[in-house]
Amino acid sequence: MGALSGSERLAAYVDGALEPEDAARVVMHLADSEEDRRQVDALNELNRLLAAAYAAPLAEPVPERIRRVLAPAPRPSGFRLPESLRGWLMPAGMLAAAAGLALVIGVSIGTWTSGPGQREVGPVAGDLHAVLEEVPSGDTVALETGREITMIGTFRDGEGRYCREFEALDGDSAQFSRGIACRDGPEAWIVAVMVSEPLETPADALGGYLPAAGTTDAALTGALDALGAGPSLSPSAERALIGSGWAE
Repeated sequence: MGALSGSERLAAYVDGALEPEDAARVVMHLADSEEDRRQVDALNELNRLLAAAYAAPLAEPVPERIRRVLAPAPRPSGFRLPESLRGWLMPAGMLAAAAGLALVIGVSIGTWTSGPGQREVGPVAGDLHAVLEEVPSGDTVALETGREITMIGTFRDGEGRYCREFEALDGDSAQFSRGIACRDGPEAWIVAVMVSEPLETPADALGGYLPAAGTTDAALTGALDALGAGPSLSPSAERALIGSGWAE
């Protein structure tokens, strides 16, 4: 697996990604480290909460005004979460924040499954796929389900992929989410990060304006760093990219 930091090694141990001899060394280490035992317990609990919260696929109808301009989105097979993102979830500060915040790395749209050393999910589809393809940053789309999605910005990550930051407001469940999706192939998008938290104020009382939450800000900042995010595209460059169907 190469050299791992302490947090990365614990995360790999929890995910079942270590070789047997490495896992045995971690077990022996945990016997003498109460702090790391607490971190492993927290990681296991976080995995359980995430699996329960995001097990069901998101299936919402595409609004007619967006569906008219889009061809049916392909549904490729699952993908492997980049190794650079797997370690980002693990610092103790993030684990403390997770008590009041649902933090998902590589899991948002699709079905959560776990396997040795990887997490695979389905691709973005439906309404979010359409919005990512067609809606410029700064615009908000009101979906038939009552959810609103606002595009925030477009950038290239460290692998050269185009990524888009977005916000979603669900008035019915009083949930506010922020996420980053990256283009994966000719027409596919994958959600690299999704951060959600409940709203204390009902959505219909916010007057169309939602203040940014400090916890979600910190999570998104860490995700942008992990992705190696470059500068945001200018509005004109983004419009040209959308108009070309995301072709170079």
